[in-house]
Amino acid sequence: GEASAASYPGLLGPGLVVMKGTTGYDGQFFYLVAQDPFLQRREFTVVERYQRLGYPLLADILALGQRDLLPYSLILVNLLAILGGMHVMQILLRDLGKGPWLGLLLGVNSGNLLSLQHDLADALALSLGVGALFAYQRRRLDWAVGLLAAALLTRESAVLFLITLVAWELGQRNLWRAAWLGLSLLPYALFQL
Repeated sequence: GEASAASYPGLLGPGLVVMKGTTGYDGQFFYLVAQDPFLQRREFTVVERYQRLGYPLLADILALGQRDLLPYSLILVNLLAILGGMHVMQILLRDLGKGPWLGLLLGVNSGNLLSLQHDLADALALSLGVGALFAYQRRRLDWAVGLLAAALLTRESAVLFLITLVAWELGQRNLWRAAWLGLSLLPYALFQL
């Protein structure tokens, strides 16, 4: 957006399109965070934009730290997340005796399409959450906790996956497993501090 571009002119890479008369959308901030995910240069220090570090950090890793590749790596991360999430959802549905083709709906839902179009973190968070459900179903609690932690660092609304699993375990009176799942909140809490 034009207003944000004026605020951070040195951080815009070559060939980026700036929309006139608009402030822009959250994807522009993921692009800026991806340029300096650990606040080493301090050119972009709007700290609240760093709360969802997972997506821009992964894009930066995929771009090998090359600023010119970031626009492509942001798109690629979301595309891979959507495809991976669809695949895992198909396996989950097949295991439940449902048609695996329903898993394709995960890829064409409006949230994923907007994430892909506007460089948002939702597609990655959703796919990490689905991956956590897959690990949980396979009785891999350690992997489920790790994937939930990554989902929470990507988008805090991923807590809904955690709440669902913890509620199930509490309903089964399995306090140990519920507490173990709760450990996935620790990386997010530490990062916020």
